[in-house]
Amino acid sequence: MQKPDKVYIEETVRYHPLAEKIISKLNPIRIEFVEDWRKIGDTKPLTKRTVEDKNSLALAEKKGEIIKSIGRMESGEYYLFHEIDCTYDCEYCYLQYYFQTKVPVIFVNRDEVLKKIEEVLKVHPHPYFHVGEVSDALAFDHLTEFSLDLARLFFRI
Repeated sequence: MQKPDKVYIEETVRYHPLAEKIISKLNPIRIEFVEDWRKIGDTKPLTKRTVEDKNSLALAEKKGEIIKSIGRMESGEYYLFHEIDCTYDCEYCYLQYYFQTKVPVIFVNRDEVLKKIEEVLKVHPHPYFHVGEVSDALAFDHLTEFSLDLARLFFRI
C-alpha cells in the first residue's frame, strides 16, 4: 500500500494508543485534526474529493454498532465495522461509490470490537464474522495489526 498523503484525526482520539501507533508508522505525515470524520471534504466538489481524499486516511472513534448481527445462520453471522472504505481503486468494487466521504477510515477503538467478539463467542460458539463488507479487511493491517489481535483473541478462547 502506498503511504497516504495526509491523515485526519478526530480530536477525541488524538491520544488513543492505536492512533499514536499508526502515526508513528507513517511519520513523517501531514496531520489535520477534525471534529467528525464524516464531515471531511464536505466543502469540496465530489470530483476533487475523490482525487484528494482517496489518498488520505482518517483515524476516528466508531460510535454506534461495532458488530451487527445479520441473522442468517443459527450460530450467528455478523458484520464487523472496524474500518470503512479502502485505499485501492479496484474497478469492480462497490466501495468506490458506497460512502459519502472518500477518505478511508480506521476506527481506533479496537478494544471494543474485540470485547464484542468475545461477547458473541459466549452466545454463539461458532459464529461467522464478515470483516470485508465495508472495507478491505487487510488493506490497513500493516498499520493496525488487527489480524494479530484477532488471532490472539481466538487462540486465547
